[in-house]
Parts: sequence; C-alpha cells; structure tokens
Amino acid sequence: MIVPPKTQLHRKPAPFMASFTSRGPNVIDPNILKPDITAPGLNILAAWSGADAPTKLSEDPRRVKWNFLSGTSMSCPHFAATAVLITAIHPTWSSAAIRSAIMTTASFRNNAKTMITDAAGKPGDPFQFGSGHIWPSKAPILVLSTMSPTPTSFSTYAVESSKTLTSPSSVQNIYLKPMT
Repeated sequence: MIVPPKTQLHRKPAPFMASFTSRGPNVIDPNILKPDITAPGLNILAAWSGADAPTKLSEDPRRVKWNFLSGTSMSCPHFAATAVLITAIHPTWSSAAIRSAIMTTASFRNNAKTMITDAAGKPGDPFQFGSGHIWPSKAPILVLSTMSPTPTSFSTYAVESSKTLTSPSSVQNIYLKPMT
C-alpha cells in the first residue's frame, strides 16, 4: 500500500553523509583535502519542470511542480545562499574570505552531538565531509586570509609539474571582532 509522505522533524542523527557522496583525497595530490565542505543535498524539495515526469521515464504520464532531488546540484544552492548572506553583511570581503568564514564555522558534529556519520552509521572523516557541514547561522566567526608575496595557482602548477610547491605565507584573522 502506498501512503502519502510525511515530513519528519527532529530526526537524529542529522546530518549524515549520503552513500553517493564524493570522497577524498584529491586524485592529483592526496595532500589536498576534498571535499571542502558539505551542505544539505539529500531529498531536497525542489521546483520541477512540468515537461518531464518525476521519474524521468517516458511512460510515466504524471506531471508535478515539485520533486525531491539529491546531489551536488541540491547542496550547491545552500552554499551559494550562505555566501550571498555573508556578502550582504560584509560587502568588501573577498571570495576567499567568505569561503573561509563558511569553512571555519562548519560543524563535524550532528544533532546528536556525535561525529557526522556515513550512510551506514559509521563515523565519517574529513575525506567525506571536508571541513564539516555548513552552518550558516554561525558564520562568520573566524575568517582566515592568506597573505602571500605573489599569488600562485596551485592547481595549474600541480598539473604541469611533479615538484613540491612551497609558498611562504602568513595567516591572519580578518574578522572585525577578536576571537575569544
């Protein structure tokens, strides 16, 4: 029997890493942590084109205005919206500063106050969730800005050379309030 779906509130643990989540390390250089961060992306209610069935099957005659979708295309808007909100508050911040604010305030704990888990319930790790799960209401608390004498494109260098890249740099908190 098919029954109407129900919204489940206060489900624990949440968030958790979906089984289809990309995993690190970076394939070009395992010293680069990927993914950077995670955001909600599983079973997100999203607008849907009436030109296609919710199952995407040609024999499905149903048409809907909304559908549940999962994946990076669903988590990216959460990250982008957080960046827009921070930009509205701090219009002079660079994209790197905004990214830093989001990543340094991400959480690796779930609503049960334990480590974010994978889909099987095992504790996750930074190769699954990066700096953690996005937490928009917390950002920005800490903003790190790298001060280098000359900017370097690491990704271009890594592809073109097998040498180790070192770059002297300093890091400072550029947020308006001192950390306590």
